[in-house]
Amino acid sequence: MMKTERALQQVLEWGHSLTGFADEHAVEAVRGGQYILQRIHPSLRETSARTGRDPQDETLIVAFYRELALLFWLDDCNDLGLVAPEQLAAVEQALGQGEPCALPGFEGCAVLRASLAALAYDRRDYAQLLDDTRSYCAALRAGRAQAAGPERWSYAEYLYNGIDSIAYANVLCCLSLLWGLDMATLRARPAFRQVLRLICAIGRLQNDLHGCDKDKSAGEADNAAILLLQRYPAMPVVEFLNDELAGHTRMLHRVMAEERFPAPWGPLIKAMAAIRAQYYQTSTGRYRSDAAGKASVRRPEHTGGSGVRPLPSVRSRRNAVARCGRLLSLWRSARTTLRHFDAGEQGPSIPSSSSAVARRRRSRPPQLRGLHHQGEALGSISCAECAGFEGLLDQPVYRFEPGWKCLITPIPGALPDRRERSPSPAGQASQSTR
Repeated sequence: MMKTERALQQVLEWGHSLTGFADEHAVEAVRGGQYILQRIHPSLRETSARTGRDPQDETLIVAFYRELALLFWLDDCNDLGLVAPEQLAAVEQALGQGEPCALPGFEGCAVLRASLAALAYDRRDYAQLLDDTRSYCAALRAGRAQAAGPERWSYAEYLYNGIDSIAYANVLCCLSLLWGLDMATLRARPAFRQVLRLICAIGRLQNDLHGCDKDKSAGEADNAAILLLQRYPAMPVVEFLNDELAGHTRMLHRVMAEERFPAPWGPLIKAMAAIRAQYYQTSTGRYRSDAAGKASVRRPEHTGGSGVRPLPSVRSRRNAVARCGRLLSLWRSARTTLRHFDAGEQGPSIPSSSSAVARRRRSRPPQLRGLHHQGEALGSISCAECAGFEGLLDQPVYRFEPGWKCLITPIPGALPDRRERSPSPAGQASQSTR
């Protein structure tokens, strides 16, 4: 896989030709892109014999990361007003038509579209990407308008719009365009179109459930949970949305079990369905939902009446790359504790309404005996890695929910301490009493 720092450097260099582009857009693009590409890498190696597209081709990887960064930037342009409305309208029209933007400060849009057009394995994917971009931009505008207007959408209307505003269709189409995944042909199959709608709905529900508290603190209303609470204040919206998510996930699993799609679509759809646990839960910024995340709610940066940030200097860009690299290192460290959590190949673990009630009745998971993985800095994550040491547990492996403290106690001498030093008696006592 391409070196993280080099990828960040190239995304930042491209992105800073866009007015309002932030380091966060590059960080999240590389972080999310790496997650997806790592999950489908073995399948991409299989398809490369047919397509000749190397899964480690840095030109393709950077183009994919830049498209993801563009989606994050467009989202914030709508939510945070990074650019003036007339500028955003011109940018969206240019991106949707694959033409250069007539306004200065947005040259990166034309650069990216030209590179994707040249790299397209199948020209049908490029035409579809332009169409998906138009749908994405229209959905962002519609969602923002209804959240600020006097009339609220119904839940059905919100979810219908959310299927486009989550941008999963853009992500999947870009992957197909770059690595020859034949999405244009697959779209002719009703089952594939159903899978696409289901995974987009799942993504929208996961995103809204994960970001509900953060959206509330930011005063945003474009969220399914917030919309339902405004219409039905006494409604148990979290339980309802979790049930909706579970239902969509079951339908997705049934279609995937009945249909056979060529590589890498099986692993790719599973990776997208597992994003809540494997991507959102390890976020160091944008998708962080704890107290620190709430304190760092995204706000537009202004330098005067225009609301436009000055382009950073070369030195500040280097500092940004170093800072982004540190954030990605933190993410990789956190992600190692999640490789047994949510069992990615089995899809996300979605509790039913009955299991949710049972979980509310027990505030703590069962006491287990095993090896603690010395992840105290990540104590808010429930030691999913410990549960992977099946041979060291006296009880069956449990699926933990995020937010539970580790209750796994160490077996002396079972395995060496990963930090190559024995924990102090006080540290052991504090672990056993968590």
